[in-house]
Parts: sequence; structure tokens; C-alpha cells
Amino acid sequence: MNVVWDEQFMSEYEEVKELHEDAVTRMHLPEWTLIKCPYCGEKLEKRSIRTIGIKFNTRNIGDLVVEFACEKCSRMDVLYYRDELSSIWDFCLLLQGKRKPEGKALLEHDMYKENYNNLLELWGGKEITKVSFSKPSEGA
Repeated sequence: MNVVWDEQFMSEYEEVKELHEDAVTRMHLPEWTLIKCPYCGEKLEKRSIRTIGIKFNTRNIGDLVVEFACEKCSRMDVLYYRDELSSIWDFCLLLQGKRKPEGKALLEHDMYKENYNNLLELWGGKEITKVSFSKPSEGA
């Protein structure tokens, strides 16, 4: 994000930034995506939002994620909203702005420090206490 531009290209850079902001504005991001950077506290431009998505991997299934890049402090990260989605329709409602995430957003490294596992905690796998992946036997 912190790119050094030659002075002769600075006006083009500003034009590209403006064009990108306009394009993202036309995408009609819901209000809840207009966040402050968790690192520097600066309100992020719309074009700072890189991705809005749903996680389907084992540990994070059903988490809403927002990837961002802050131009002010040059940090990129992912915010996780846990236990927000029980179906694709919940995601559609969030994108339409008909509802907003209710939980606290966690940075990716905080998510993993807490050792959350949605499959086990939220989707009926509580009886599973240990998952082991063994090496396949020779000849199998």
C-alpha cells in the first residue's frame, strides 16, 4: 500500500485512487463495512475494503470476514465476525444492509489465539474432543 510514486505519476495515482473509490461506491457497500482501522483508528476509505466473504473451512465455517488495507498505517488484516451466518441467505441480508453483524469483530491473529473452532462449537460437533490425522499406511 505504501507505494513511492514519481512526481510525474502522482496526478495519475490520485486519478486512479479517485476512480477506484468511485467504482467501489457504485458497488453499494453496506454501511456496516465502513469501519475504522483497528490499528491506527483512521476511518477507512471504501476502497480500503478488499474482500467481504464467508468462511467455509472447518475452523471458521459460518464466519463473516472483511479484509481491509489501511493506507494511513499500511496494515492489512482480516476482521472475523463469529457466529453471524447460518446460511447463505444471512450473508445476502448482510450485503443488502438489511441487517448488520451483531458480534464483536476480531482480528485474524486474535481469532487463532483464542483457538476457536466453529465446526465443533457451533455446528453440533461438541462430542468430538480429539481429531487426529494419521499418515496413510504404505500401499494404501
